[in-house]
Amino acid sequence: LSGMRGQPKKVERLRTILSDDGSCSELASFTRALPLPIDPTSNVSGIVPDESKVFKSALSPLKLAIRTTSNGRANMIFKKGDDLRQDQLCVQMISLMDRLLRRENLDLKLTPYRVLATGSDTGLIEFVPSQAVADILAEHKTLTRFIALNLKSMSVVSPASTSAPSICSG
Repeated sequence: LSGMRGQPKKVERLRTILSDDGSCSELASFTRALPLPIDPTSNVSGIVPDESKVFKSALSPLKLAIRTTSNGRANMIFKKGDDLRQDQLCVQMISLMDRLLRRENLDLKLTPYRVLATGSDTGLIEFVPSQAVADILAEHKTLTRFIALNLKSMSVVSPASTSAPSICSG
């Protein structure tokens, strides 16, 4: 896929490879359920070719939509050509600090994504759906307007209701 030019061609090629007639058709439906590598508590039964895509990036990472045994979807990013070992270590450190802080009743509301380095230049990253700032600005003109319109759907905690310790001078 990296030698191909044009995003639609890359996506079409990926979907063809993963389809029932493609060279990797066995990935579309596993013979038995397998644990998801980045979340072993979830079992998966195959990749959904029509929901998978190629990102616009120099290394052409793949977004793979994986069917879970509960008929849900687990989305992962597969990267080749990038060393994810440091990313994995950083996310593990953040998760550890989050657990230690929560033990001390200081919940920073962190939700670290999962990273699994499978080699020195390959790995999987949990896909977190988002919207690019440029897209938000094009639609809403300002970030303030976007936040005001979406405030109800965002989980925002007011400073008065936090359980963070207060600093007092005595």
